[in-house]
Amino acid sequence: MSMQHLDFLRDKLTNKGWDISNSYSTDLYYVANDCTVYWEISRGYGEPIILYFVIWGDLGNDSFNLNDIVYCRENQTGSSLYFYKINSKEWIENSKKWINNLKIAQE
Repeated sequence: MSMQHLDFLRDKLTNKGWDISNSYSTDLYYVANDCTVYWEISRGYGEPIILYFVIWGDLGNDSFNLNDIVYCRENQTGSSLYFYKINSKEWIENSKKWINNLKIAQE
């Protein structure tokens, strides 16, 4: 299910003018050794925003399975976006609001 969330966020961020890359790989969905996916998003100026997608397996164990992502946190304000069901009203409303609140420091 989380792959759908990642694809959704990628598409929505790109549509809002954000450039997206993985902090550690050319593969956008690369999972680092600490069981986290790191995206850098930018608009061509200023410091990029880092998005952290933390992966938790069963009972809080480490996991490298993208389907185990529960939420995304951004590094500037620490705000988080939890991964509700992809077509749920909560997900659609919360993701739109969260994406609209992302700002580069110089904006």
